[in-house]
Amino acid sequence: MKVKIITLPCPSCRKADAVVIDATDEQLDAYNKGALIQVAFPHVSIDIREQIITGYHAKCWNKMWS
Repeated sequence: MKVKIITLPCPSCRKADAVVIDATDEQLDAYNKGALIQVAFPHVSIDIREQIITGYHAKCWNKMWS
């Protein structure tokens, strides 16, 4: 199923955002029970996982660390 996750505002640009991922009930349950995001959602890109965790957009993260 498609799941919309509203993320924290990006610490760099301060814009709030949301991402849509494919996830099963089991994956969501595992994540909500404390599974590491890369274990719960291995199919989701690193950039999207980072945005879910911290709010950083890939563009802002790359600009900060370039």
